[in-house]
Amino acid sequence: ASVKTLLFAMKNKGHRNALAFVSEQMARHIRQDSFLSGVSLVTYAPRRPGEKQRYGFDQAQLLARKIAARLSLPCIPALLRK
Repeated sequence: ASVKTLLFAMKNKGHRNALAFVSEQMARHIRQDSFLSGVSLVTYAPRRPGEKQRYGFDQAQLLARKIAARLSLPCIPALLRK
């Protein structure tokens, strides 16, 4: 599957396998990158309220939580969408 297909499945379909794969790859990259290795939390840009209602979930939140769990870090909803 292409990256575009994978991201579409994750973003629009809530595909759990895609979320698991992407979160593992991102967590691995964070662990290996000396610049990112000192992060102390994970946050995300939330979906617009209408989109969250339409799809029933916030893929950025799900992804951030999975990454945070893999890195044993807190996931904080620190960003707002206007």
